[in-house]
Amino acid sequence: MACNDYKNPLQRGGTDQQQRQLAALESDYVSIDERDYKEWIVFANQFAGFINYFDETNSYTNNWQSFFNSDISAILGTIAIQDINEYRLAIKEKFDTINNHLNQTNTDLLKTTLNALFSGIFTLTLALDSYCIKLPDSSPLKTIIPTW
Repeated sequence: MACNDYKNPLQRGGTDQQQRQLAALESDYVSIDERDYKEWIVFANQFAGFINYFDETNSYTNNWQSFFNSDISAILGTIAIQDINEYRLAIKEKFDTINNHLNQTNTDLLKTTLNALFSGIFTLTLALDSYCIKLPDSSPLKTIIPTW
């Protein structure tokens, strides 16, 4: 019998520190900044409100936000980060309340719910219209979405 036929009796399987490492300690578990490109555009648009703009005579005129408000990427980025699912769920909840046969005798609830439903739809329409007005005339999106 050779000397290497004998195994060390103190060997353990699966209990050393390297095998117990938490997933949160892995280098690829989370990135430092998980913002998306559209979120950075909105951040830059809001941050531009804090940066002063000086004209050619070196006098304070305004801030840089007016430049971002007319930029198509900032406008589309602001639209893109809106939480449509939250809006969709709120509208569905209003429709479900109106369609529920148990609420047919509660006219006050139906009036309030219908008012909230129309208010939500008109608010979204007004927001989209204001974004569309800000788009440059050369944008092909402006020809697709009509403004009143």
